[in-house]
Formats: sequence, C-alpha cells, structure tokens
Amino acid sequence: MRVGVTGANGMLGRDLVPVLRDRGHEVLAWAREDYDVCDPSKVTAVVAEARPDLIIHAAAYSQVDKAESEVELAMRVNGDGAKNVAIACRDCRIPILYIGTDYIFDGAKGTPYLPDDSPNPVNVYGHTKLTGERAVIDLLEDYCIVRTSWLYGREGHNFVRTILQLAREKTEIEIVNDQIGSPTWTGTLARALVDLIDVSASGIFHVTDACEGISWYDFAIAIVDTVGVSVCVNPITTGDLSRPARRPPYSVLDLRKTEATLGYSLPAWRQSLKKACLDQNSKTSIQAHCS
Repeated sequence: MRVGVTGANGMLGRDLVPVLRDRGHEVLAWAREDYDVCDPSKVTAVVAEARPDLIIHAAAYSQVDKAESEVELAMRVNGDGAKNVAIACRDCRIPILYIGTDYIFDGAKGTPYLPDDSPNPVNVYGHTKLTGERAVIDLLEDYCIVRTSWLYGREGHNFVRTILQLAREKTEIEIVNDQIGSPTWTGTLARALVDLIDVSASGIFHVTDACEGISWYDFAIAIVDTVGVSVCVNPITTGDLSRPARRPPYSVLDLRKTEATLGYSLPAWRQSLKKACLDQNSKTSIQAHCS
C-alpha cells in the first residue's frame, strides 16, 4: 500500500514511518515543509499528485498550555488543517487515519472512556482536536480515528524526556498525583496503527498501552526506577500548579474494541516503558525513590 504520513518528522512519525516500511508499505513521509496542512491549495495539490492509497494524519499542534494563548494557531493546525486534509482525501477518494487524543473528554466519567462516549473538552487543545475529528467524520465515509493518550517516544517534547532531564539537573522534583491516565509509547502506537491499516479498520478506536489508570506521579516514579536515577519524586496536586490549560482529572481510554479488532492485547505500560528506555540505551537498574 502507498501511505502518506503527515507530521512524519514528529515524535510519532519517526517511529511510524519505519514500521510501515518494515511491513512492506511504500511511504510518502511528509514533513511540514513538504505538506503544510494549513495551506489548503498545497494540501490539495500534493495529495492529487501523489495519489496515496491512504493518508495517516499525524501532524498536529500539541502544546496544551500554549494553545490557551495561541487559540487561532492551534485551531488553524488541528481544526482547519485536519479539514484541509479530509477535503483532499474526499476529492481523491482516499481514506484517512486521523490521530486523536484523550483530551477531548472532560474526565468526569471515572471509568475508561469508550470510543462512542460523548466528548466534552475542557481546554483549547482538546477543542481543536475534536474539531479535527468532526471534520473527518463530516467529510468522509471511509475513515479511521485513533485516539491515544500521554504519548512519549525518542523524539520531541514528552513527559519521559522531561523527567529524565529534571532528574539530571535536580535532586528533588514535584509531580502531580491527581490526574489519572494511560501512558503510551510511540512504539506501541505505531505498531497498532499499522495493524489497524492491515485489517482495514474503520470507525473510532482507542490505542494506549494497557493500564488501569495511573497518575503522572506514579509514571514519574516508574521512569526514574526503570533507568536507575537517584532523585526524590514528591506528589503535589493540580491546584498546586499554575498552568494555563485545565486537564481532565481522568482520561483512561477503553481498549476492548481495538483489542477485539486486532486480535491481541496491547502491551502493559510498564513493559513498554522498559522497552522504550532500553531503546534509548538507558540503564535499567532499580534504585530507591523518595515519596
């Protein structure tokens, strides 16, 4: 299959493109300079010329806090950009796989969110991503939306890299313990995306590493334990922080539909974290932490 990937130089794209190629797919790896999703005429021209069999739309504005002050930019990329890609796909009769987020939910449910649960974003980022989802649904009949959460990988700004950087610079760090979600390694997501493509999945799916729900504090402790860093990790509440964007207090995604479609269970989050750390040539010895 000939697959176009927007955001190919992003955190997910850098893991996704090699997996696609390893599975025998021809990949059109589009970076921003090749394929600016905010430019509808450019998007239309590139898609019409390339004529891929499928487009994976991974390009996104993902700075949750900055989105609160850069509302127009975030909407232009996440909302209008997704619409531009969807229109090009519609005109060329190409299916799309859109990467969504847990932040379209408000966190009030308290049990894992199903793909058909009603969204209610509590921040600008979530609202713009939901706008992108709805553009895809409204414009296309042949689509696959894959929501994920708490994504981390080798590239780009993410929680794992931030914790490791802080651990090198400080002897003590404070991490929020009242936001509950599911960490997701880009390696897990990339594999699942290609598997969904290979079974011609359509509709809305959730993909994360398997997790009943942990806090950022729990995740931070697991990170420093896994790589053997000596740093004290202390819990704080969301109220102790002064961050521009609200976060859903609970955003665990239900994986049952995805696992039934793929025919296998998604890996446990601790297993994926260990693989990710080994992938980055990190130490794996366990050392004590402070609580």
